[in-house]
Amino acid sequence: MKLQQRHRAYAGDINYHVSVVVHHEGSDLSGTLTVVRRACGKFWEARLFVSPNLHMTMGQFATPINGGFGHLSDEHFLDHVRLVFSFSGGADFDFVFDAAGLGLSNLQ
Repeated sequence: MKLQQRHRAYAGDINYHVSVVVHHEGSDLSGTLTVVRRACGKFWEARLFVSPNLHMTMGQFATPINGGFGHLSDEHFLDHVRLVFSFSGGADFDFVFDAAGLGLSNLQ
């Protein structure tokens, strides 16, 4: 999976830009997952985009039940985001892997 850090909206925030394959009505469609992970570890927001007519936006606040997100590695955090999109929004997608694996070395 190729991760590209776009910019930091607030000091310490991490922005992910990840290629995904979205499984929709029997088709596999190319898409993009863009996630802003707040530096405080208490909130994230994300947009799954396939086309102007097929997209979804979600976010989540940290709670005692979900344990927050600040302690998660990039891979575990993005898996968590995928789980929330699937469970809460019904969106089914997989990350696109590159030859080197997850491609997380692009993050700074």
